[in-house]
Amino acid sequence: SLHPQMELLFAILPSCFCHTQYQRLPSCLYTAKQYGPGSPLTDIAVILFLRFFFLFILGSMLCVTTWASKQMPIWKLPYETWTHPWFIATLFDAYWGFLTFYCWLVYKEVSWLARIAWLIAILLLGNIAMAIYVLIQLIRVPLSAKVEEVLLRRNLE
Repeated sequence: SLHPQMELLFAILPSCFCHTQYQRLPSCLYTAKQYGPGSPLTDIAVILFLRFFFLFILGSMLCVTTWASKQMPIWKLPYETWTHPWFIATLFDAYWGFLTFYCWLVYKEVSWLARIAWLIAILLLGNIAMAIYVLIQLIRVPLSAKVEEVLLRRNLE
């Protein structure tokens, strides 16, 4: 039997490889236990990994935003910063990314009120709001859920 941490490693990297482990049954027969894409262990590991990943994104964004706000409020940025070509390009890049994410959110959400509220949150808070939205989606599904259950719209019946 593999060490539990090794099982988790095989589960987190499902697209890279597939691993077969042979288990000895009490009847002295051997059976193959499959780890890889589609296995229950893989599904649990992916949902767990995504939960921790988006918690990390949320935490790091809250920390860096708090730190930056204590250094200098955004409205006190010098004019040269606001008009710098790379500042403008970075803002365009960020907001087009926010709107791309929002297209998926519009597909997921059926209520126009929720769609508008999330649009405002994303435009004001950016990745903080997006991480919160994904965490909500990840918490709504059981650990054994497949990633498709997070990405696709729920059955409305």
